[in-house]
Amino acid sequence: MSFLIKSAPFRHFPLHPLVLAPKRTHWNKDYKPGPYPYSLEEKRLAAEKYNLHPAEYRAYPDDGFGRGDYPKLPDLGYESRDHHYPWDNPEHLRNFGEPLHAEFGLVRQDRLNVGVKMRYPLWLQVLQFFGAMLASAGLFWFFEKFKAFHPVIPTQCPEEGVTHYTFEPEEEGKPGKSK
Repeated sequence: MSFLIKSAPFRHFPLHPLVLAPKRTHWNKDYKPGPYPYSLEEKRLAAEKYNLHPAEYRAYPDDGFGRGDYPKLPDLGYESRDHHYPWDNPEHLRNFGEPLHAEFGLVRQDRLNVGVKMRYPLWLQVLQFFGAMLASAGLFWFFEKFKAFHPVIPTQCPEEGVTHYTFEPEEEGKPGKSK
């Protein structure tokens, strides 16, 4: 295999590490949120930065977690979005330039959908689970004392004075003797 690589026509072209490095079109500082907006003008500029209407824009509270001017989006999972809408990125149900939720790792399609109202409340689900587990354990404990099985043949106990087996060779003339 190395013969093919060494004899290739492009082996004479040196590959510089900068040529092999991936192209970067952005900086990490571009993703960092700005300072918390206090004035209406700062809020308008932050809403414009995140492609939101100023009436829709609401920032996270300035509580020291470093979210700055990042918009507080509703806690709706991606399962709540319309699957038939012509999304720019249909795999993730989002459009180009749409801001991600600050907790995107928790509201993706393969995670819990916090916006759905469950059919039964959580306390009832926990109660049903532990009720089923305790009922199963109680039945196991109760029936562990009573072994339930069906005997297939009667018990074969030897009778007094009857030889049921022997290790002596068979006598001459009796059936079963091998010659």
